[in-house]
Amino acid sequence: MVENPTVGFTTTAVEIIGADPYSPQIVLRSEAVPSPVWTVGMDFNRGFSIIRNGNNVLTATTGDLIGIGTNAPTAKLSVNGTANNSTGSWGVFSDARIKTEQREFTDGLNVIDRLRPVVFTYNADAPFEAEGEQVGIIAQELEELAPYMVSTTEHGDITDLREVNNQAYVFLLINAVKELKAENDRLKVDSRAQQELIETNTRLLQELKAVLEVKAER
Repeated sequence: MVENPTVGFTTTAVEIIGADPYSPQIVLRSEAVPSPVWTVGMDFNRGFSIIRNGNNVLTATTGDLIGIGTNAPTAKLSVNGTANNSTGSWGVFSDARIKTEQREFTDGLNVIDRLRPVVFTYNADAPFEAEGEQVGIIAQELEELAPYMVSTTEHGDITDLREVNNQAYVFLLINAVKELKAENDRLKVDSRAQQELIETNTRLLQELKAVLEVKAER
């Protein structure tokens, strides 16, 4: 129950000012059914949150960051869990008219070959709750190979929490495939050259054999 609330009405909105100076919230529940309990309102960081049975559903921070399943988003949209896109695709602006190309991106097998995928679990210092084993890369190790894929943000006492730009893996793999194709093409050329050499040597041996047979008959 909210004690001593201030309620105001305008032609476009209803304003509820809670008595709690730290986290004024509205709790929605049914007396007949104990669950679920929804809590909607400001959190202790002065952001906005939606909570169901004590579990974070959505958080909007004062820095305009949105968190789904986490109360500590570190990007414009942070999702703790799996985000599905079943009928479309994720897109980024890639028009040449809005880009200033700086240089060719050449990394490929040189990075891919040195990556060390690991199985891990998130610990208590993580900015979200995640159960079960995960598969991924250690950002500090990746930073030594591809620093452009790693950025830092702040969370709690960690002032340089590392995040990985997974989109760059696509372009690493593109270059890796191109390198493998080029190597395969070279091997094909070498193989054809070797085959031609074998055929030439075989023909010369046959010609030499024929000459020797003629001389033997004489």
